[in-house]
Amino acid sequence: MSMSVLYNNLPSLNAQNNLRVNSSALSNSIERLSSGLRINRASDDASGLAISEKMRGQISGLNRAVANAQDGISLIQTAEAALNETTAILQRMRELAIQAGNGTMTSDDRQHIQREVDQLKHEIDRISTSTEFNTKKLLNGDATARWSTSNPNLMEAIIRDRVVSGNYQLDVTAKVGKNQVLKSNIMALREGAFAGDVLTANGVALTGQTNSSGIAGIYAAEGVRTGGINERTYVVNVLSNLSGGGANVISGVSTLGGTDGVNTLTTGGVGVNGFYQQSGSNWGIASTGGFGPMGNVDGMNRFSSAGAFVVSGYHGYVEIEFIKDMHLSAGANVSDAARVRFIDVKTGEPTAWTTIDIAGGELELDSTAIFGAGANFALLDGSMIKTGDKMLLSVDAARSLTAATVSLGNGAFKIDERYLNEVGTGSVVHNRGAYYIITTGTTTGSGDGLQNVVISQGNLTHEYHLAQLDASTGAVTIGAISLDFNASATGTQTDDSLAMEIRGTGGLASSYTRLRDIEVFITPDGPSVFETAQKLTIYGNGKSADVYLEGNDTIARLEEKLTKAITQDLGITMGNVSTDNRVVDFITKGSGVANSDAAVDGTMVIRSLFNGAQGELAFVADQKLLDALNLAEIQEAEENLYSVTVRDAHTGRPVGSDVVGDGVMKDTIQGVDVHFKGNIGIGASFNETLQKFDFTADTDPATMYLHLVDSSMSFQIGANEGQTMRANIAQIDVKSLGLENVYLVSQELAQEAVGRIDKAITQVSSERAKMGAISNRLDHTINSLSIAAENLQAAESRIRDVNVAKEMSQFTLNQMLTQAAQSMLAQANAMPQGIMQLLA
Repeated sequence: MSMSVLYNNLPSLNAQNNLRVNSSALSNSIERLSSGLRINRASDDASGLAISEKMRGQISGLNRAVANAQDGISLIQTAEAALNETTAILQRMRELAIQAGNGTMTSDDRQHIQREVDQLKHEIDRISTSTEFNTKKLLNGDATARWSTSNPNLMEAIIRDRVVSGNYQLDVTAKVGKNQVLKSNIMALREGAFAGDVLTANGVALTGQTNSSGIAGIYAAEGVRTGGINERTYVVNVLSNLSGGGANVISGVSTLGGTDGVNTLTTGGVGVNGFYQQSGSNWGIASTGGFGPMGNVDGMNRFSSAGAFVVSGYHGYVEIEFIKDMHLSAGANVSDAARVRFIDVKTGEPTAWTTIDIAGGELELDSTAIFGAGANFALLDGSMIKTGDKMLLSVDAARSLTAATVSLGNGAFKIDERYLNEVGTGSVVHNRGAYYIITTGTTTGSGDGLQNVVISQGNLTHEYHLAQLDASTGAVTIGAISLDFNASATGTQTDDSLAMEIRGTGGLASSYTRLRDIEVFITPDGPSVFETAQKLTIYGNGKSADVYLEGNDTIARLEEKLTKAITQDLGITMGNVSTDNRVVDFITKGSGVANSDAAVDGTMVIRSLFNGAQGELAFVADQKLLDALNLAEIQEAEENLYSVTVRDAHTGRPVGSDVVGDGVMKDTIQGVDVHFKGNIGIGASFNETLQKFDFTADTDPATMYLHLVDSSMSFQIGANEGQTMRANIAQIDVKSLGLENVYLVSQELAQEAVGRIDKAITQVSSERAKMGAISNRLDHTINSLSIAAENLQAAESRIRDVNVAKEMSQFTLNQMLTQAAQSMLAQANAMPQGIMQLLA
């Protein structure tokens, strides 16, 4: 186009357009080179930008997935490191089990070993509960599942693997197993100790009967003659109606009385409790005299019509000792012929001796403070008496008491002595005791009666003193028998002839015997095991309980302490007090039942209330104490069999079933072992006839519910949805490892524990191997993700990143073109000047 026009400089316009295009291209090149990106805005490459952004999301996701996998490895390594320490603990426990299983160890040694084992078990549980990663619990099962149950006292879950969330109904039908039963040594009395029991068996020529006396037992005895019930029996007689007359019956209390004078104090009484005549002596009491004839009255040597001659208030024994050698003729008179003293039945204290004469052939007893006027003994003519000859009497003053003077809960009792006469076969000697009388107290109970009438106030104990004459030596001893009277809301209970046995050295202990008085607790070196207090530790039901014993503890107190430790502290209970109280029984004299667990009198029987291993008991203490108890298993524990049906609690859909023989249901509910505790669907009662617990299974199944929620870990190991990896860590604690009942307190238990610990080590090693496999997989995952991210990054780079070399060439070209366009624009803008020359 010629430059012959003024308004349009077409070359300039063309140069401007090229300059704009080249400038824009140059600007784009500068932007790409300065940013390093080929695409800086969507207009640079719309489709490429979309593809690039998608790839960028993938790349960042893959890089984050790599970091996630690395975090997962760190989590697994944290758990595995904790389990490494658990393995070390188990190896130490195994070493201790081998050590404790050696016969050179004493109980004391094993006690120290058990203490270390207990601490190691606590540490396993601590590792389980405290091992965390980013506050997430790893080894207590929460990293895999969470659970709850409707019956936490009977059932619990052990998390093994990933679970299926849901509510499960478990119907459990039981077949009864067996409980463990242990028996102690026979407990006999040490030298110098006494014990006794109220017996319902036949005594010496005495018919057995039930105990309706209100006497719980013989609390203590000392200084009295001893012997078996077939050779010596003490007979107790308890009264509540002292006068024997209907008008004097204590309100609300049954009456003992009668016309034979045995159970009444209306006329008092004097009994003969023995004579001592030395060699060359030959004397007797005549049928005349103040007391009247002596004879066998109601099986006892008594004086007839004697009560009126005993001064009021005197209840006890009279010892008469001749202090001169005498050969008496009819109507003889001898001054200071004998001396007399009184021994009180309540206090056992003797009075001072009183000297008496023989006047007119009669021993003048009425000259003492004990007997009234005319109370004299007529001696046989020609009696040969030596110094030191003796006679012992029991005396009771006549008592005529009204109901107004005898309060509810009060009364009287006496203790007679019966034994076989060594002279004649079958001949029975019955020495009459004196009455111990209590007439004070109130109808609400003041604590000073025979029996408390307020049950909460407990038993009352009364010490009864007996004077006994040794017919071979003449020695008079004053012994004591303390009776323990039950509280009774209805007042004093009564009985007319209840047999009691008092035993001495070598005899069976009673429930009231103190541990320091039992022969088995006396060491071969002499001192008692209980010179200092002893600690007895009982293991069972996955727990332990300490029992502290002292020499002053009675066998009954020992029963109470052991019962509490087992039922309350160890939790081996059926929730019924009357049943729980039969867990520990001392088999008192005469209470043994042939062909039963309680067949041997004098032993202590310990019965568990849980069948199977959960109820097994183990004892640890000082070796001397264990040797003394010498506990032996007379019935081994046997697991209950549970038939379990599992259903979905909401739909009723069957999930599975199992017959459980070891207390743990495995592989029925996915990922969970169900541990059954105690006796499910089983009741217990005590069989008095067979002296054992009767366990009976319920007819209908016990229904329980288990709620499970999957909380297993999911590692995001990909850039996209669903690219995850599941991981779970089993519950690793003492319970899940089966170590709750691992005890090393005996050689047998220690040897058995080795196998259990081996299983636990295998279980932990298996879990560690699983973690190692997960860790290795994550290593490969990281490698795979890294390669994918690298390749995707390269692809994205090709789309988005600038090719610097190529772009530089383009930049140079655009730069040259821009410069050329600028130069040409200048030339084009100069062209109109030629038109001006034409105008000139």
